[in-house]
Amino acid sequence: MADLISPNLTSSRMSLGIRRELLHDVVLGATLHLRARLGSSGDILAELHPNPGDFRIEQP
Repeated sequence: MADLISPNLTSSRMSLGIRRELLHDVVLGATLHLRARLGSSGDILAELHPNPGDFRIEQP
């Protein structure tokens, strides 16, 4: 898939919308690997219902 997000970043930080249910095991400092898209208003949104392997958490 084409990367349509990186070219639109204006700083080293970004806001990302992720469904709360996907974040139940995430701790501060974890690295998330996921697929995301640009929303119609320019927001970055994680895939709502990712396939196994398309969303994973690397704990620090």
